[in-house]
Amino acid sequence: MKQQLLLFGLLWAFVGTALLAQDEYRVQFSYDSAGNQTLRDWVCINCGTSKAEVVDSTKVEEVALDEDILEGITDQQNNMGTSNIVAYPNPVTELLTVEWVDNEKQVAQVILFSGIGQQLFQQTIKSRQGNTTIDFGIYAPGRYILSVYYTDNTNQTFHILKK
Repeated sequence: MKQQLLLFGLLWAFVGTALLAQDEYRVQFSYDSAGNQTLRDWVCINCGTSKAEVVDSTKVEEVALDEDILEGITDQQNNMGTSNIVAYPNPVTELLTVEWVDNEKQVAQVILFSGIGQQLFQQTIKSRQGNTTIDFGIYAPGRYILSVYYTDNTNQTFHILKK
């Protein structure tokens, strides 16, 4: 009788622990139209009629591109006082125009890099005043880096956004 009572007690403890160990929450994911995960929620599955929902702190938020655009424009405005170089329009859709005027620094090269540092375009400049255009129609939307190199081995960098 003692053995049966002990066995019943152990069985009851095991079942009780197993029931308590069941997680009441499941992870539910939300996706945007491109298939990127935008939200991860913990949803209560055994909460009866209340269906309480706990929001996870790992919510994926979209980055506002407007801040990046404004940052690039601010950089260009700060650099314009010393170099007299302008790159427009930014953000660009088809053609980017880079203009410079004669000043104490002479432009030697204009080089365009992708966001991962791959060189996409290079042009050697021989005039002290002029412009060049870069066809962005062949490039994918994203962030690009335009570097202008001078004859005195200095350079200036612009962040260009392609829509």
